[in-house]
Amino acid sequence: MLVAANWPFQYSVSYSTPATWSELPFDFGFRTEDGLQAIDPVEAGWPFRYYIRHPFANGPDQVQWYGRALVWNLAIAIVFLAILLFYLRPSVRKSNRVSLADLLFVVTLIASAMGYWRWLIRQSEADQVIAEQLATNGQVLRQSYMPAILTEWVPESARPIWLRTTAVDLQEPSTEQLQLMCKLPYLRALRIGGGQYEQKPLSRLPSMRYLQDLRIAGAELDAETVLALSECSLLRQLNISHTNLAEDALQRFAKLPQLSRLMAMETMIPFQAWQDCELKNQLERLVLSRPRTGTGGEIQLESWPQLRRLAFQSLDEPLNPSLFEISVHDMPELEQFGFDSFQLVDLDLQRLPKLANVQVQYHNLQTRMADNDQMPVDAWVRNCTLKEIPLIESFSFYVKDIETIQVEGCDAMEHLAGSSMIVPGVGDPDYDPTISSECSQRVIDQFGKLNGPSLLTLRGCDLRKVDFTPLKQNPAIASLDFQYCALAKPSADQIAKLSATSIDVRNAEVGVGFVNSISAQVADLKSLLINSNINAIRVENQPKLETIVFDQHKKSQVTALRLINVPELRTPLVLSPVGNYLHVEAAPRLPGLAVLSPLSKIRISGVAGLEWFIGGGEGMNDENVSEVLKAQALTKLTIAYPSASSKTLNDVSQLRSLQQLALPGADLDNDVFQQWDIPATLTELDLRDCGLSAATTSRLISRGGWTQLLLGGNEIDASSLPELRKSPGLTAVSLGGVTINQSVIDAMGPLDYLSQVKLAGATIEPGGLTAIIDKSEFLNELDLTGANADWSEIVPALRTHPSLMFRLSPVDATVALITKLTAENRLIMERDAYETWFQPQERKLLGYDPRGFAVYADPDDEEGPSEFEPPDWSPDFFRPTPKSNLPAGTVVVPNAPVGPGARSVLGQLLRSISSAGASVDDTDNLEEVEAQ
Repeated sequence: MLVAANWPFQYSVSYSTPATWSELPFDFGFRTEDGLQAIDPVEAGWPFRYYIRHPFANGPDQVQWYGRALVWNLAIAIVFLAILLFYLRPSVRKSNRVSLADLLFVVTLIASAMGYWRWLIRQSEADQVIAEQLATNGQVLRQSYMPAILTEWVPESARPIWLRTTAVDLQEPSTEQLQLMCKLPYLRALRIGGGQYEQKPLSRLPSMRYLQDLRIAGAELDAETVLALSECSLLRQLNISHTNLAEDALQRFAKLPQLSRLMAMETMIPFQAWQDCELKNQLERLVLSRPRTGTGGEIQLESWPQLRRLAFQSLDEPLNPSLFEISVHDMPELEQFGFDSFQLVDLDLQRLPKLANVQVQYHNLQTRMADNDQMPVDAWVRNCTLKEIPLIESFSFYVKDIETIQVEGCDAMEHLAGSSMIVPGVGDPDYDPTISSECSQRVIDQFGKLNGPSLLTLRGCDLRKVDFTPLKQNPAIASLDFQYCALAKPSADQIAKLSATSIDVRNAEVGVGFVNSISAQVADLKSLLINSNINAIRVENQPKLETIVFDQHKKSQVTALRLINVPELRTPLVLSPVGNYLHVEAAPRLPGLAVLSPLSKIRISGVAGLEWFIGGGEGMNDENVSEVLKAQALTKLTIAYPSASSKTLNDVSQLRSLQQLALPGADLDNDVFQQWDIPATLTELDLRDCGLSAATTSRLISRGGWTQLLLGGNEIDASSLPELRKSPGLTAVSLGGVTINQSVIDAMGPLDYLSQVKLAGATIEPGGLTAIIDKSEFLNELDLTGANADWSEIVPALRTHPSLMFRLSPVDATVALITKLTAENRLIMERDAYETWFQPQERKLLGYDPRGFAVYADPDDEEGPSEFEPPDWSPDFFRPTPKSNLPAGTVVVPNAPVGPGARSVLGQLLRSISSAGASVDDTDNLEEVEAQ
């Protein structure tokens, strides 16, 4: 047993107290130190450790022998062996009697076991007392430490006796606390920040057998302490930031065989000392300071074979426009490189085969910036050289102070970006309006001297007076990004002569005809990304064009759209509600098209690749509808109140992939739809006002599986309504004009997800209205326009269904009920199609920053429909204006939809402007509109 107890065993941490190792003031605002995983040793010796071996992956094992512990263990073994031999000595004894030797032997065994157990408890308790005292000035981590072979056998309830303090983070400790800390034999990590204390206790650091992570920062260290640091042979990570250490300390630290991480911010070590530092062959991480504000500096690091991370940081220094020259060459393992965003630098990076990106680091922005400061968001560089960095994919810089850019041998480089984005001392990030045309021209000139990359970006600059011809010298340019810039039409003529086939001017201020000039002159245009306020698009004979994208695709403002011969176009397009011209021809891969304006004349052909379509009104005649219905892959189709004949609309029955179908107001052949083989994928159907017979609507209802079924305005047999129980997932139903009672409603079965019920013009017998309201707890809209019902049944529902809204006209119900619903905001206010479409999106408040300024969510980051999904547009807005005798002097708005609220003053104004063609900013489109 003694031999087994003294055998070498692998030790490990198997249990921890629920402590949080979080940021403290001297943790420097970033997790530089957190990546170190302590090495578990192999140990031998009981009850005293005489052998400890730490197996390091990147070097020889560190072995420690303790002769005194070995002598004590041998002495204890000899004593036990003597007791055993004495007990087993030959003697004349009777087998049925217990001798005094037997009792002594048993008592010795029990006492030894219980004594060892009690010793463990006292060790744990003493450790806990020290930990609690240290926790008043920092944080303490306690972990169970035992042989790995025992971790599966020792129960959870017994493990706390093996708890030992393994990590301590002290903030401004006292001398007494340092003395207590030195009594913790199992420390693996010790971090001390600031404080006025005697440094004599730190001389005991080399005696700590497990110490691998050490920080002593924010203090002036004496020579004895520096010597003690240099003798901690197991140290793998050392932080000496904000100390008085000078150049000679580097020679001492070079003697630490396992040291691979060093943080030395705000020390007295000059930049020149690092150039030929003896640590260069062993360090994997190095964090240094940038120069103090008002001073410059220069550092050259070359041929550090093991270095993986290099950073130049600052925590409290403000903006520094004095130049810091950084040169990093020939580092085969360097993977991360970064510098402080508050520092102007000259950057020279060469022969770094594993570096993937250059990081700009932001720390303590709010406390380091004055109200009138402006901090660049991207790298603040004056001269930049990137050579033979094969993995770097992109680089972004602030344009104001840039002078030269060199990029060579960066094979993976795809994106080079210049931006004027700044963070002001007060306010949200924005583009710098003081960027001059000369600065922008200097960037363009530098871009022209390069050979690549394929994507060049220049954002937030005034480019109206910039000459783009230097870019002709860079034949590798494939894409140009000028978001948030200002460009004129002459700029388009120069850009069109470049090699770029993708142009991005989203959120840009562009002149009249800029986009159409680009589309007409770029021969091999593949991608066009444009501003949402561009309201006229004309693209013809672009055989390679694949995408046309808006910066705000949810609310298109395109009023004139002309697409002819664009066989590769794969992005959908939307004509706004105030549109006045549409001609789409030979676009076989166009996935979606929405014509939200009920135009009288449109032209659609060659769109067999459509996956969704929205349109309606007089312009949806036989010719256009037949072209749309040739798209066999249609999944969502809306053709509302068209002028097409029933013969043409019969082809709808041939579409087998439909999921949503809306044909309200269409002239449908009742016989065809009565025999219609309904696709199994179709779950949402809107056939209101189609003149269908009761037999046809009964067949549609009995099919089941619907989530939305709108059949109002057709003949409906009340006896078929119980078949709605076959659609348990139904969320919206329209049964206008039907006579309904409570028994019929009960026969429908459970409709737990029902949220909208439209019973316009229906006759509801007493008790039926209550049965409808109680049908689903999710019911939030009930349309009773023109219906006959017992209106007294609504009043109790106001309490039981607080989210239920009603659609009623003043002549439908009693004055008292209308007044009550109005007072409680339970009447649905009619939407206006145009007002809701063009209304700006409300900004979502996230909270407030430390200065008290509001912080809003970025609309581009919010979840919502992508540009490949159809817009949210009700078919009701295509309903034609009813004929009526208007009083003399009434101004009639042509083609105005009469959906809910569509005739408001603002809606009529927008519609009248659209009809006059005044919103189109392209003269070619205007001429064609006027010629029709």
